[in-house]
This record gives sequence, structure tokens and C-alpha cells, in this order.
Amino acid sequence: MMIGGQVLEDAGFAFPSIYDTFERGVDEIPLSAEGIQELDADYIIIPYYYPSDASPQAAFDRVEEAFPGWCDVMTACKEGRVIYIPGLEATSASYDYSMTLINILLTHMAQPAQ
Repeated sequence: MMIGGQVLEDAGFAFPSIYDTFERGVDEIPLSAEGIQELDADYIIIPYYYPSDASPQAAFDRVEEAFPGWCDVMTACKEGRVIYIPGLEATSASYDYSMTLINILLTHMAQPAQ
């Protein structure tokens, strides 16, 4: 599981408290199947990378392989609030990719006016 989210942190997104225990700048974090519920949030953002994850479905399958049944125990997944983002946009430091990331998130998170 990737640790990232600097753009999201800078934008004021709140993260589950377990996130603060993770070391920054590493590609993977130690997390048990039992501990995955602590990551539950309003939205789950999963980057996918070419060629290993050629699609959002492949990224879902990768998480399912590591944590069988994860979608059944995480509220955001059960309610369809998982956002799959191409990894390049999720991890790149350019302004163009940051704007792409913001637009992807707004497209998925924005609520229509009531």
C-alpha cells in the first residue's frame, strides 16, 4: 500500500489517526488484515500503476489479494466511495499532475447543489 497524500494533506483532507503512525517516504507500510479497518474513511483512494495494474479492477484485485474481504469491512468501499487514480497523477510533483489529481477527486467527491 502506498503512502502518499501530500497534495491531499495540503488541501486540508483529514486522514484516519493510524495514518500518523506511518513512516513518510516509504512505498509500503506494515498493516495486518485485522488492522485495515483502522484505515476506514469517507473515501478510499487507490493508485494504480502501469503495467502491473493496468486498470482500476486490477488495483482492486491486488488489494483483495492482500486483504481478502476488505471491501466488506470498510464503509467507504461498501458504499462505493473508492476512487482509483492512475499512479503517475497520484505521485507526480508537477503542477499539471496536481491539477489532474484535484479534478479527478472533485469529479468523484463533489455533491450536486440541493
